Amino acid sequence: MKNEEHKAAPAQPEAAHHPVQAPTKTNTLAIWGFILAILLPLIGLILSIIAISQIKKSNEGGKGLAIAGIVIASILLFFQLIIFVSLVNGAKNISTTTSSDKSSQSSSSNSGSKPAEVAKIGQAVRDGKFEFTVTGFSCGQTSVGTNQYLTKQAQGQFCMLNLSIKNIGDQAQSLFSGNQKLLNGSTQYSADDTATLYAGPSGSTSTWFNDINPGNSVSGTIVFDVPKGVTPTQAELHDSAFSGGIKVNLQ
Repeated sequence: MKNEEHKAAPAQPEAAHHPVQAPTKTNTLAIWGFILAILLPLIGLILSIIAISQIKKSNEGGKGLAIAGIVIASILLFFQLIIFVSLVNGAKNISTTTSSDKSSQSSSSNSGSKPAEVAKIGQAVRDGKFEFTVTGFSCGQTSVGTNQYLTKQAQGQFCMLNLSIKNIGDQAQSLFSGNQKLLNGSTQYSADDTATLYAGPSGSTSTWFNDINPGNSVSGTIVFDVPKGVTPTQAELHDSAFSGGIKVNLQ
């Protein structure tokens, strides 16, 4: 018998060895900065900024969280600053406004005269450092906005209060749309600050928030979201969150 030739099987190449890359570790400060940006914006902002610096050096993950933390914290701090400035300015004027109101009430009581009539649209009224003139009022809009990205839909209907505000004091005063109200009997409606911002010309914040120097005036629209079928009868206008306010008949 002939010996069968056995050919040796070709050697199989060894499988290429690819090291398994460990998942990138997320920077701890980036996580905490994002969480605290909502709860404690100032601390969250600081931690997020530090996290960005650390991530650049260590190549850790979490850069997106850190950036989000900075953005959220900055926005919340901005709104807190607006509220704080409004409260501080109101605190400065509360004693003056209160004294003026008491003096006016005392004078009216002593003279036995009838209470002063409520102003109408087009008539100037004063509260604290501001002189307000309502120039128009309308309801019925379902949305406001200057473009497709800055648009807000009403829950009910938008009522548009057009007015001019002049600083008649001797110091700058902050106007904030959130201090203004519409009245329908005993029912109060607060301004929709976002809709007010969107309703103005692009880039304008004239009646949403504005620092007005003595002698200067601004004009614009403050927007209120009220139920359909309701037409408020009065506006109550304030130079600050602490002022007594002044009423204007809208009908």
